[in-house]
Amino acid sequence: MLALAARLAEAALDTEPDVVEHVPGSAPVAGLDLPRVVAVTNLQTQGAFKDVFVYGRSFRSSLPTFVDPGDLDDGAVVSGQFGHPGLKNPTYLHQNNPVVEALRARHGRDLMLAGVVLAPEPTDQAGKELISAHVARLCVTAGVHAAVLTKEGGGNADADVALKMDALEDVGITAVGLFGEMAGIDGTAPPIVVPPERATAMISTGNYDAPLRLPAVARALGGARFALLDVAATEALDVPTAVVYCSLSPLGWGHLTCREAA
Repeated sequence: MLALAARLAEAALDTEPDVVEHVPGSAPVAGLDLPRVVAVTNLQTQGAFKDVFVYGRSFRSSLPTFVDPGDLDDGAVVSGQFGHPGLKNPTYLHQNNPVVEALRARHGRDLMLAGVVLAPEPTDQAGKELISAHVARLCVTAGVHAAVLTKEGGGNADADVALKMDALEDVGITAVGLFGEMAGIDGTAPPIVVPPERATAMISTGNYDAPLRLPAVARALGGARFALLDVAATEALDVPTAVVYCSLSPLGWGHLTCREAA
């Protein structure tokens, strides 16, 4: 897939761009006393087919790292994640991280974008606690006032965000987390597998289990049958939101959310 992506990109090297976007830097704006905010981006690093690469290397054994938002624009983070269609963060969205773009748009107006913290998602509790504590230490050292946290993956990743939110709040840094909920078909089940204990600011990116009806189509690409239901891929399909690619984007790219019933 990476070789294919590189070949596709090569085809555009000698052509004029359709649009040129001038991306502002994240240097502090002199004379402004504004809150320093970071994006804490958790990368799914749970082994084969659920890994993410930073500058060409697996981030699985790394400690949390501060990077400039421009590093994301340059393609520093590459997805190697092949699971969780609705909850994965593809390379394109790492390069066009919605949280970073939203903070960047406000840089120098009502906040300072102090950078991006990349953090792995270990599979063991001790590893999760170590990484969470280190994120908090990094943010204190950088003089951060608030952080927006995102995840990749399902319930295991809920724990990563929750622990980091609590660790940040414990050192006086306001933490906001984005979560894809797993609240059952009717939305009444506990929505987060591991919620934070002390932090309270959470944003829903939709319900993993919410049913969808996809209409029949004349042509389907990628195969003649839909394996999950063992039916023709062109038929109308009743599926959970979870199977739709990037439907619950943990980076906040989508438009889904959940609200309490009136």
